[in-house]
Amino acid sequence: MQTRYNSKIDAWLMIVIIVAFLISLASLILELLIPGALQQGGWISALIVLVVWAFIISLIWPLYYEITPTELVVRSGILHWKIPLDSIQKVSPSQNMLASPALSLDRLRIEYSQHDKTRFMLISPKDKQGFLQNLAQNAGGFEQSDDGIVRLA
Repeated sequence: MQTRYNSKIDAWLMIVIIVAFLISLASLILELLIPGALQQGGWISALIVLVVWAFIISLIWPLYYEITPTELVVRSGILHWKIPLDSIQKVSPSQNMLASPALSLDRLRIEYSQHDKTRFMLISPKDKQGFLQNLAQNAGGFEQSDDGIVRLA
């Protein structure tokens, strides 16, 4: 059975994104209101703004985490990762600000093995407890540890 979890979204982050969008839109409109701006390259500014916003949206929509019987699928716009459940070693709370497929700083740090190296991914499911329970149930061999789960040796 597959279970999908949406990303938690911090209000402050959405405000920053919306304000940035509105500022770039307002500056673009003001530039295009100048007589002859389109003939003098104003269309290049419009194109750049559209490309930048299309790129940003393509990285954050859709954003979800899906637990399947064999893997954790992380989808962040055009990017996606598949982490085998049996490679996950530990899941713990994190406030790490590194860029990640998460729209909140209320995050989970997923530690997993890949090619004999320990890697991690930061995610922010809206329902953290449900996510942890579902992950432990599907992956098997985990025990509760603090606010997270850890694989039994």
